Amino acid sequence: MINLIYLTVLLPLLGFAFNGLFGSKIKNEKVIGIIGSSTVGIAFIVTLLAFFETLNLPVENRSNTVELFTWLSVAGLNVKFA
Repeated sequence: MINLIYLTVLLPLLGFAFNGLFGSKIKNEKVIGIIGSSTVGIAFIVTLLAFFETLNLPVENRSNTVELFTWLSVAGLNVKFA
């Protein structure tokens, strides 16, 4: 679950983008509210699961870095988006 921690940022952003782009076409405000709330709620659940998974690790292994992609790579210098 720790490898899915990027979803804590991505899911609310996707909910915002969906509601921003298609919210005016969806006339039912209840559906718009469900989309916005569920994306934030699922992101919260992912965060909790990652937190409890981290608590089960030994203390010396509790630091995690999730590398999403290499942002810049020039002459041996690799800057990762993590």
